[in-house]
Amino acid sequence: MNRDRRKRFFDDPEVLKLLRDEPELLAIADAISQTQPHREARRPRVSVLAAALLGAVLVAVSAVAFWPSEHGGLIDRALAAVSAGPVLHARSERTLPNDVVVDLASGQETPTRIEIETWFDQQARELRSRVWRNGVRIADALQQEASAAGPDADRAVVLFARGYRSALESGHARVVSSGGGASAPRITVDVSPDMTEVVSIDRETHKPRTFAVPTAAGKETWQVLSVASRARQRTDFLPEARRPAFVRGSVRSQKEIAGAQVRSSGLAWPGPRFDGYALVRAFADRLVAEGGAAGRRAGRGLRLAYRSPRHSQPLTIQVSRRAEPAYGFAEGRLTVSFNPLPRLGKIAIVRVGAPPGERWVGQLEHAGSFVTIRSHSKASVIGAARAISGNA
Repeated sequence: MNRDRRKRFFDDPEVLKLLRDEPELLAIADAISQTQPHREARRPRVSVLAAALLGAVLVAVSAVAFWPSEHGGLIDRALAAVSAGPVLHARSERTLPNDVVVDLASGQETPTRIEIETWFDQQARELRSRVWRNGVRIADALQQEASAAGPDADRAVVLFARGYRSALESGHARVVSSGGGASAPRITVDVSPDMTEVVSIDRETHKPRTFAVPTAAGKETWQVLSVASRARQRTDFLPEARRPAFVRGSVRSQKEIAGAQVRSSGLAWPGPRFDGYALVRAFADRLVAEGGAAGRRAGRGLRLAYRSPRHSQPLTIQVSRRAEPAYGFAEGRLTVSFNPLPRLGKIAIVRVGAPPGERWVGQLEHAGSFVTIRSHSKASVIGAARAISGNA
């Protein structure tokens, strides 16, 4: 009987709509529904049932209305913890399990670690952000409030910096859990019209410890290393100048060549065969890199296509003397996922897309050559890199 009543309650769209933003009221309403007499006769209209349940919830809530307001108190304390000045300064980090550096000799994998430092002036509506990937600073930029939020990988952090305190001030924050045992209190904050983040709060300082957003793969969680609000300092919004970079690249022409010409090029490659793969086609590419103050630069590279009877999809290798944007080297110095190139003997590998159509992209430097390997198999990317570097 109880199981039937639960099913009807949670299938009622008007009740869910009324209480969708109030998980604790939803739980109370569910509990109340379990106590109501069960009747097989005709049901009241949906709107009547919704109104009756909502009225019962309000009565239940009013019974504890004279208790100390833990919910309002938590929001107030969280706001007070970041209200000492107009500038909110924070450092956050996370690791990416599908963006790794692999040691080709040992096979050990190290996930990419991103750290982002932000300064947000709530009065001037200015945001500065510095980004580190695997310990190397790759960006330092100043944004105005009206500008775009930035790359998808950083969007949750940018919106947290901009929207956390204002959500607490404007009532766009709600308590999910007051915490208990080892768990921290949690609140949701609407940091933008299209993004709500779940924030865990430190019990003692009432500052954010983590914030998370839902993604297609589950959720994206950031650890808050430090956060403080204070007066604006002169150097807060003076980002360091960046050197000119080649931000675009393209293949302007291609010419099919024989395997002998690949061997005579002097570029690093795995040979005509490796790990069950055989070279089926090779091309000499003429490349162009462009980028504002960096100007325009011509280059050359090789593109190799391999096939294996064990795999339905080909494996491709692109190799050149410089880190070419046309071959996936961002700004002519970083990997396709904006990581610094790993040291010799290692390869950076990232998954692009989601199963079953994902691809793996690996990039390394070896013997004066910059190599990009693309395959539907992560193991095949590593096998090609080992053949190139002599670690097969």
